[in-house]
Amino acid sequence: MFLDLPAIPWAGPLPFMDDVMPLDLEHAQFLGSVHPYDTLGADALAALVATCASDVVADGDTVFAVGDTVDALYVIVDGAVEITDATGVQQ
Repeated sequence: MFLDLPAIPWAGPLPFMDDVMPLDLEHAQFLGSVHPYDTLGADALAALVATCASDVVADGDTVFAVGDTVDALYVIVDGAVEITDATGVQQ
């Protein structure tokens, strides 16, 4: 399923995200295909996509840890994550 998204103005990386790229069309379409974002109209989805960025996390890197202030929502497009609690026990 491919969405016909309106043009999305982009002025560069978001100020709170260093070294990331804006979403490309493929990732924007992916976001629009998963719940709850699949319920958004094209204009609302385009507005959301305009606030998103894409990043690649290397195997073994920590995305965030217990106690971190998290200022983003992470959507996994490809790969997997390991979730552990404060004691390191896998959940």
